[in-house]
Amino acid sequence: MNAMLKKNLPGVTWSGALPWVIAAVAAILSLVRKGYNVNVVNNVYHLPIILKFSELPQFRDDPFVLSLGKFFSPVYPFLSLFTTEQNLSIVLFIGLAINHFLMFFALLRIVQACGQQTPRGQILLVAMLLPLPLIYGFSDVGRDALLINYFSHTELAQPFALLSLASLLRGRPVMSAVQAGIAFALNAFIGVWVLPAIAAMLLHDILSAKGKIEFRSRLKALILAAIGYAIPAAPIAIWVLRGTAGDVVDFDYRDFLWRFYPYHFFIQASSLRDIFNLACMLAAGVVAARQIGGETRRRIIVLAGVAGVVGAGAVIGGFVGSRLVLNLHLIRADGLLQVLCLLFVLLRVLSLISAWNAAALASAVIIYAGLMANVWLVVAIGLLLAGWAPFQNVAGRWLGGIVLRLRPVQQWLPHLAGAGAVAAVAAVWLVRTAAPAGAPLDRQFEGFYPQAPEWRAVQIWARQKTDQQAIFLVPPYMTGFRTGAQRREWVEYKDGAAPMWEPSFFRLWNERMAAVGKLRDADSRNVYACAHGIDYVVHDLRSRKGAPIDTARAVYLNRWFEVHRASC
Repeated sequence: MNAMLKKNLPGVTWSGALPWVIAAVAAILSLVRKGYNVNVVNNVYHLPIILKFSELPQFRDDPFVLSLGKFFSPVYPFLSLFTTEQNLSIVLFIGLAINHFLMFFALLRIVQACGQQTPRGQILLVAMLLPLPLIYGFSDVGRDALLINYFSHTELAQPFALLSLASLLRGRPVMSAVQAGIAFALNAFIGVWVLPAIAAMLLHDILSAKGKIEFRSRLKALILAAIGYAIPAAPIAIWVLRGTAGDVVDFDYRDFLWRFYPYHFFIQASSLRDIFNLACMLAAGVVAARQIGGETRRRIIVLAGVAGVVGAGAVIGGFVGSRLVLNLHLIRADGLLQVLCLLFVLLRVLSLISAWNAAALASAVIIYAGLMANVWLVVAIGLLLAGWAPFQNVAGRWLGGIVLRLRPVQQWLPHLAGAGAVAAVAAVWLVRTAAPAGAPLDRQFEGFYPQAPEWRAVQIWARQKTDQQAIFLVPPYMTGFRTGAQRREWVEYKDGAAPMWEPSFFRLWNERMAAVGKLRDADSRNVYACAHGIDYVVHDLRSRKGAPIDTARAVYLNRWFEVHRASC
């Protein structure tokens, strides 16, 4: 393989191309597992910017759409330059594929920085990684998104934060700072999360310098790192500061965040079980970082830097009310911490498998079972058992013969693990694509490609059959109507994020949510709609098990939703 690559692509070797190939294959499999959707979760903030809703007649005076002028990320204005309704899904799918590819590439760079350079080892590690729920969805405490099913600038920024940490582990602080600056440019608070680790590593290098020449060299690295970070980050920082200058927060910002979505900001919003699991995760990460050999000091510094961000967030969330500080989402850095701990643990599992003795394999099975179940206490116990002599003796007596008989399987492990990963991804995909039984959950209605199509059907009807200026009163916890129907809606729960970038929007959202939340039946909704100039009312029929409210008044009706024109 090396000879062929050198012949066709001079300067390229198999070992150099391998991470790109593995990352591409892993990205494809992760996309199959998670699927793809548009207009879900935070896409309701992204699509109006990409499709320039502020220029559409129906949204020119819409308070929420106008607030998005302060949504500070260059990603969506850039996408708006060439994205249309016709190519929207393709563009965002390409973006999502890039997200997944960059994530796996960054993970491999961290693995390589920790000393795992062999193709077999990297393939086996990624094969073990793919079935784990821990790299998909959201972290338990800070609800940080990892590999998800929709494109977002946050998930585009995270691989650059991980690449920054990989560069730190390699002893390249200047490159690390540049990558962190890129993460800041894509999503500012993620670029902030890695700064303590970079600062701690630079400080360690300076304090450990021997002699004036080495001291000056490392001091120079500090200055270059600051410049490298500032070049991509400064324009965005200036944009944010200029855009927020003069903002007045005339309400209790902490109370607002607690009521809207507390998990990104307050550790006390998480259960004690999740907090304990987070503590066990950090302990397991530290133990694994020390057990995998090589230079452990850099790994511990990086772990401490990211863990310090989470810890600072826990403290700040308990006492600080500053909008600027709380908007750093510090608790969410537990997603980066989870990835680091997971990789260190899997590297330890690889070393146990390569030892190929009864105690090592038994420990590896316990550790991996803990990862699959997301019970980090089991993972920590498995790591401790790996070095405990009594356990080694017992495992040797009970399992030694079986392990010897399995030795011929050892060389096939990467292939078997890869096949197992593909099978696990296929099984999850089959379960995920199954039609929902009974009344669908809110999330099953979401997006342009939902499991249950009825909510999407309401949006299509509204766009095709109603006046462009029509205003809709929709169930406030159903998301995506504005972006799916391209019609104004009175209020939606997700609109509550807008006060984070436009504080003046809070009172409007708060008053409308409180008022709509008190409407319990069709008649009260109709009266409210008439009083506020709302044209249509959408009723959720799930509480009625799909039974219609009034077919005579319905201008549109499907299995789970009924639309009435306000009769005043």
